[in-house]
Amino acid sequence: MRKIMNRKVLILISVLLFLPLLAGCFLLSSEDTYVAPSEYDTETLRYNANFRVKVAEGVNWVPVNTLGKPNMTSEEIEALGRDPDKLKEKLNTLYDVIQYIQVADFRSADDNIRIEESGISWQHQKPGEMAIITNEGCCATISNLLNFLLEGDYEEVGFIAYSQSDGGGHVFNYIEHNNLYYFVDLTHYRNDFMCTAVEDGTLASYYASDYIAGNLHEAARVEDYVKYCRDNYNDPPELFSLHMAKNSLPIAHVNDETLHEMVYPESSKERVKIVYDDPNDNIQYSFKKGPTKYPAVWEPYNTEW
Repeated sequence: MRKIMNRKVLILISVLLFLPLLAGCFLLSSEDTYVAPSEYDTETLRYNANFRVKVAEGVNWVPVNTLGKPNMTSEEIEALGRDPDKLKEKLNTLYDVIQYIQVADFRSADDNIRIEESGISWQHQKPGEMAIITNEGCCATISNLLNFLLEGDYEEVGFIAYSQSDGGGHVFNYIEHNNLYYFVDLTHYRNDFMCTAVEDGTLASYYASDYIAGNLHEAARVEDYVKYCRDNYNDPPELFSLHMAKNSLPIAHVNDETLHEMVYPESSKERVKIVYDDPNDNIQYSFKKGPTKYPAVWEPYNTEW
């Protein structure tokens, strides 16, 4: 009888100890999801958001204000117009830039230009200044826009690119700040392709979005973020590279029936860091003599990369 009573007492004590913790979890969850509204909020960005949600080993989802809060409302940014130099002076955080592309209603466009030299068809990317002037562009163009506007505002701002098994690829941006890396794909923040999560810090909102590309991720190591991408994409990219430049590097794609070769300018060999490459897949990379001709339509902004 004593053994049974002791057992019942232990169970009762365990339940009583557990209930406050359980109640506390629900209270914390309820409080954590509330974000006080602000005049700086956008459709999905929240000026007052404060969370760090682990989504994979070494990778966190964080609000855009982690990289600095904005100093202007969207209306004040809209009043700046499309002067590249003025915008570069006034927009100094990632939050500012996302506000800008939304109030400017930056749109998608297939605007790469190819020029063949010595049997290689080099794909040139529209410079950041021209991206502002034309207010449209592909993934590389909007990445150049971010790179131009935020150059010098963080420890490092650059490009991350990947290639997939069919030879297709994508370019977006990374930012290094306080010895951490942040990854952002501005294509998902455009008005015509809004695939981002409301910054309430809940996994329900996160997974309801295009969660890898449509949110800001933080990692101590680039390799951890790359692994997260490869583990979650339906068609995992086979080649990841990072580089810093004024604009995203010209690139060429050479392929036959079984092999895709990504070609970088030879002069950029010291700047391009290959983060991931499976030597057994059908994608290879090489460095060859780079282009000497540039699209005249982008003068005077296309002479440096």
